[in-house]
Amino acid sequence: MLTKRIGWEISNLSGGGVNIWWIVASPIVVRGLQLSISLGFQNASATGFSEALSIGYFSAGWPTFSQDAMQHVRGPYFDDQDAGIFIDFTVDNTPQLQVGTGPPIGGNGTLFSSILKTNAPQAANQDINLSGLGMAIGPNNCFVLHMDGVGTPCDAEMQGVLFYERAGGA
Repeated sequence: MLTKRIGWEISNLSGGGVNIWWIVASPIVVRGLQLSISLGFQNASATGFSEALSIGYFSAGWPTFSQDAMQHVRGPYFDDQDAGIFIDFTVDNTPQLQVGTGPPIGGNGTLFSSILKTNAPQAANQDINLSGLGMAIGPNNCFVLHMDGVGTPCDAEMQGVLFYERAGGA
């Protein structure tokens, strides 16, 4: 089994989003993912609500990014590419609560999607561990990581390991 260390940090996350990606040069089979995501504050006197969204996925070819309807996050918002397997979703909202479904986020190859929410200066952390996967990823696809946030500026970080094998024993 081969591994790829992945990770990055944004020290002033608020009101925007950032993407990084790696090109897959030859076919691989993804077997697992171990990832830690954290949100904290450099200023101990910080106050107010803060949140950080983290997404990791494989794009079919070069990734594209678009501005969402809220006009504050630049992220991987693209139409699902599930070949018509899932047609639409339904929300049963009998009590008439305010439900925000947002723009479509996803597509083939999504490994994780996580959101951390907290009130400053309280930190928030999450660990994601996926094993037993068999995701075949072809060459010239990209492994993409995305983080965006709103609220009190925070320090957000992802660190982890992608576990994979070369496809076909190559």
